[in-house]
This record gives sequence, C-alpha cells and structure tokens, in this order.
Amino acid sequence: MNSVQKFISRLFFNVSADRSGNAFPPELQKALKKSPHAGERCDEAILRVRGLRSALMKDHTEITVNDLGAGPGERLVSKRKISNIARKSTQPEKYSRLQYRLMQLTRPSTVLELGTSLGLTTALLSMAHPEARIITIEGCENTARLAQKNFSTLGVSDAVVQVTGPFEEVLDGVLSLYHPIDYIFFDGNHRMAPTLNYFLKSLNHISDKAVMVFDDIRWSDQMESAWDEILKHPRIRCSVDLFGMGILFFDQTMPEGRHKIRY
Repeated sequence: MNSVQKFISRLFFNVSADRSGNAFPPELQKALKKSPHAGERCDEAILRVRGLRSALMKDHTEITVNDLGAGPGERLVSKRKISNIARKSTQPEKYSRLQYRLMQLTRPSTVLELGTSLGLTTALLSMAHPEARIITIEGCENTARLAQKNFSTLGVSDAVVQVTGPFEEVLDGVLSLYHPIDYIFFDGNHRMAPTLNYFLKSLNHISDKAVMVFDDIRWSDQMESAWDEILKHPRIRCSVDLFGMGILFFDQTMPEGRHKIRY
C-alpha cells in the first residue's frame, strides 16, 4: 500500500458505533477519555521521553544496525545515525499516550516488548506502571546498548529486563521463563510470516486477561495481511483497530466485538 492509498484508506476509515456503548472494551474506553489525573502523570512522562528523544535526534554518531525485522526491500545491516533512528523508530506520541493509559488501567504484572529500539516506548510503559516487570527483546546489540543508557537516563533500569538476540532464537526461552505474560507489545518485525509466528507462540504463554498491542499494522502490505489473519483467531475476545495500531483483548468476560476507530 503506497502513501496515497494509505491516506485514502485512513480518510474513509470506519468509526465504531459501539465506541461509547457497553460492547466497547471498558479499559480502552477509559483510556480514550483521558482522565485528568492520569493525564497529569502521562504528560510528565511524555515530556521526559520527548526531551530525551530531542537530544538523541541531535546525536549524529553512526552505529552499525542489524535490523532483523526489516520490511521488504530494506537492508538488514547498515550504518545509521542515532538521530535517524530516534526520528523514525519512535512510536507516534498519540499511541504512546494511549499505551501509557492502557498500562495504568490494566496494571499488568509482566510485560513483553518485541523490538526495543532505543527503549523510549519501553521506558514510557515502565513509568506508566512502575510495579510491572518489563522484558524487552532487541535483535541488534549496538541498539540494545543505546537503549540501556536511555533506561538509566530515565530511571527505569531496575524494572526492565533486556534480552538481546534474534527473536527466533530467544523468544521461546523468554516466553517459558516469564509465563504467564499479561501485556505484549509487538514492534519488532514488519513481515507477515514472522509476525504470525510470534503471535501464535505467545498465545501459549499469556494470562487469561492478556492484552496484545501491534504497532504499524498498516506499515506494509505484509503487516496488514498479518493483522487480518490474526483477527481470525478464535481466542481473541475483542479487537480494536486504530488504523496505525491494533489492540487485542483476551478476557472472556469482556463483551465480544471487532471495532475500528479513527484515532
């Protein structure tokens, strides 16, 4: 899907009629309402992360990046400036804010992130719910080292467990060791087959009320196809499609539904 097609698709994106009704996930409904108290804490955390990102965007040091989750046509190994990584790899702030509030509302004990990058979203998740143990996997050693420094700068090092290595090699061990997992953020691969594989593996290690968040679900045709295929799985109780990000709920006490929201 090219940029023009994405724009047209987003322009005519459906808005769920159930957004304010009982069928809409209560956790996400509250998160979208932006309660004032949560907003104050969120704003403070966002400002800290934004300040660090601004500093990183001025760092033109080049590092060798092994991008194991590169999409079609992208180079796997390349020299990249830290400033470019900070500019391109950080989640859009509106989605970061939403995840912050969702973390506060669902209060997961164990969080798994696939794709650390510079660790800015990782840190934000930790600041949202400091009691959570966050395990984050990054395939590139050089990028992981930068993330470790950023965790220290933002004061979340004690809450974050870093795992470095290809997902294919380390994911099984992580899932078994930290089972059950309450919240998973998929942001480390933009190809269909691996994304589906990680999703299916994770299903065997999630808690009864788990939440899964998929970033960049329309980043490429492969990611959009992966998202469409994932939605067919019968264990999903409720899904929310925000166009750029998708959220799955597995709590069987929740009203069942498939929702699309222009967000």
